[in-house]
Amino acid sequence: MVSDVDTTTSSAPDFDPDALREKYRAERDKRIRKDANAQYVEVAGAFAPYLHDPYTEQADRPPLTDDVTVAIIGGGFAGLITGARLRQAGIDDFRVIEKGGDFGGTWYWNRYPGAQCDVESYVYLPLLEETSYVVLAMIDGESTVESIVNMLAIPRASALAILRELRSHGVIEFREPE
Repeated sequence: MVSDVDTTTSSAPDFDPDALREKYRAERDKRIRKDANAQYVEVAGAFAPYLHDPYTEQADRPPLTDDVTVAIIGGGFAGLITGARLRQAGIDDFRVIEKGGDFGGTWYWNRYPGAQCDVESYVYLPLLEETSYVVLAMIDGESTVESIVNMLAIPRASALAILRELRSHGVIEFREPE
């Protein structure tokens, strides 16, 4: 089951959907620039090095040509959650296509000492309950986020082994799944 939301009852919302839609439209319009795509700089010349992944050595390999039911573009949190929910729905023939050398999206590309999530970890980090992961800090840093990303991208048995190892060193707390 993907959602526990009861959709059998229908009641009028306690807000004006048209007014809300207009509010968001007005905010969006403030951010639309007249120069549209011309605002972006071509990733060439002095910017060409940004096309290459500085964290993973380039490895040539033959292209994959398999047929899948779902192709997920991007291995950030949205891609990982989509993959997890597809598996929950019984769909296993999907592929996550990621330009980077590993999963994580923004957290993969933006690495620097002291990097931290700027919202509460319990709100931001995905699938905490499903992985039995207990966040130790209200605002977690790069290493915790990287651990969760890597755990979501590997088989459950391997993820549990990693969690048990981290727990044995006092890095995290987690409850064993039932």
